[in-house]
Amino acid sequence: MSDSIFRSWMEKLLSARRECNDWPQQFLWLLQDAFEREQNISRPYYGERILIDRSQLPIPESHGEKRATYGLFHTCHKPTRRGLLSINDDLYWLISCEVPNQLSEKGRRADLLGLSQSGGLCVFECKIGINGYSPMAAILEGLDYLASLTCESNFARMQEEFSSLLLSPPRGFEGVRPEVDARHEVIVLADSDYYEFHTRRPLSQHWGLLNSLRDCESPIRIGLAEAGINEEGIYSLEKLQWCDSREK
Repeated sequence: MSDSIFRSWMEKLLSARRECNDWPQQFLWLLQDAFEREQNISRPYYGERILIDRSQLPIPESHGEKRATYGLFHTCHKPTRRGLLSINDDLYWLISCEVPNQLSEKGRRADLLGLSQSGGLCVFECKIGINGYSPMAAILEGLDYLASLTCESNFARMQEEFSSLLLSPPRGFEGVRPEVDARHEVIVLADSDYYEFHTRRPLSQHWGLLNSLRDCESPIRIGLAEAGINEEGIYSLEKLQWCDSREK
């Protein structure tokens, strides 16, 4: 007689390294199971390109999430950085922004898409201020995009399109390209006003408990990062850090 899924989860939990609390570890396994199922559902993007070169597009004039996101992308792609983004000791190479990924759904776009040094995709969901999407909702939104981007048809397209971007890699990313078997990530990137709003909001005030997901054992990695917003309405690289680097 085969064991139930509950016994399997129980045994995994008992044997796991204690880098995070029980429920985030178990919750991440549930997300991983759902993620793998969604990867196997074909939702290929029907548009002309997935990795669109947006480096020449102007930063939106009006302040808001789109300006903050485009501004960060442009800042990271200055000649001195060549797309490099660092969060504490973790390095990412931003390769595109507003990345489409599902069928012909034009509104479903990953805010920022980066690569880890192992070639894993990293979807950044960017939020600022009083945004009704809680950190948990933002994580689920990012996983939705990541599952579509890593499905077989879309990932094969991205690998082909990646070379045509002709990006000059930053230091530490020489020879790095998207790898389907690498560990992929979702990162919620937001300013302090967003996190403070959800600290006060009853439905999402315990979002800080999600911080330990970044250290849980799982083929996917989830993290929450905080960035300041400068006077120009753009995320500041100088104040970018993992949320759990200070107590919430």
